[in-house]
Amino acid sequence: MSAAIRARLGATDRSLSWTAKYGLAIASVGLALLATLALNRPGIRGTPFIPAIMVSAWYGGIGPGLVAVGLSILTLDYFIVVPRHNFRLVTLDDALYLVVFTVSALFVAWLTGAQRRTKASLQKAHDDLTARIQDLARAEGAMRRSEAYLAESQRLTQTGSWALSVGTRRMIHASEELFRLFGFDPEGDIPPLEECLQRRRLRQSRRIRRHGHRRHRAQARRISDRAGVRGLT
Repeated sequence: MSAAIRARLGATDRSLSWTAKYGLAIASVGLALLATLALNRPGIRGTPFIPAIMVSAWYGGIGPGLVAVGLSILTLDYFIVVPRHNFRLVTLDDALYLVVFTVSALFVAWLTGAQRRTKASLQKAHDDLTARIQDLARAEGAMRRSEAYLAESQRLTQTGSWALSVGTRRMIHASEELFRLFGFDPEGDIPPLEECLQRRRLRQSRRIRRHGHRRHRAQARRISDRAGVRGLT
């Protein structure tokens, strides 16, 4: 596992705690009740509770959202719907209103919770992609450094590397030092294998000739030295 992913997984959870989530649901419904009582408009009755349910479901999830729905229904029945301050049976119109409000509130809570889960999934995917891109960037940097070290070591030792496709007998890779050793242009295309082998044999023959010339000169010097010694004696 990469360091970026480990850091993300080990980071402190920024979401609200269990107590804060359900506390937010209770507080939102309380504020909605205060707003409704302050406005004192019979026509808006349950309207302020819808934003409270949305806030609870968005920041807390579906659980706090359902708690907000239940508290909103009880609050409406006890404080708003006539007769107030009790849970006695209501009129048919008020009962229908509570049913419609309950269905609407449940739908709002479910929809908001679903949007919250989708946002969390997208954020996690974004974080994973960002971490993967960072890992790839670090891996690419390490690979470039390795290639630079390899090229420098080949330059110092005068050795080259190459790769051959056995099926087609074509070279699919050749290092820059191999180009230089065989006299090819490093900026050009990879040369054919036969040409590389031909130049290799040519280099070997030149090396053998140079070695033979050095041996011949060394033998000539030894013979000359011996002749000089005989002349002195």
